[in-house]
Amino acid sequence: MSDQLRRVIDEGRRGVWRHDYDQQPPHGFRSVVYFAETHFCIPLHDADGEIRRLKEAVAEFPAPLKARIIQDALWGAEFALWSCQGFVAEGDICNAVGCMTRVSHYLVHAIFALNEEYFLNDKHIERVLAILPRVPDKYAARVADVLARPGRDREGLNASLASLRQVWAETVALADKVYRPRFDLEAAISADPGAGSA
Repeated sequence: MSDQLRRVIDEGRRGVWRHDYDQQPPHGFRSVVYFAETHFCIPLHDADGEIRRLKEAVAEFPAPLKARIIQDALWGAEFALWSCQGFVAEGDICNAVGCMTRVSHYLVHAIFALNEEYFLNDKHIERVLAILPRVPDKYAARVADVLARPGRDREGLNASLASLRQVWAETVALADKVYRPRFDLEAAISADPGAGSA
């Protein structure tokens, strides 16, 4: 059994969450996938019981990992929303939509962690979201509407951004005060709507 797998599981149980961006499209490979693959795998041969021991180690979603994913994902989404505001103000479709896609990615990880569901891959997100108990109302449809038609001008982009902000706020509410913003970005947006454009 790989020393790397044991190391990643040990780290995750302590709340360490890694992101190897270029390894897997579209959003990279996150170390929580090791937990999912270990949890869901069906061993064909495990004479020494090593897979059994690893499965026991990931049988329950570790509280430190849950807290870290929620914090990092909701902060990442909040920061992407803040950045998006500047691109929307400039009518920069490419970068605004890139930020919106990033928000979607982060929210998925936050929602999976909120539900103590290991994220396995990007292939079956909508199917899994449909059965999780703690998800913003009509989450997948609302995010799909934004990403399918983000807007061709400032007005359309701004409407999409407002929709994503609402979904983010609902996800934060589901986190039940686990999330703590690192900075007051809402105050920055209110003071300078173009602040997100660095």
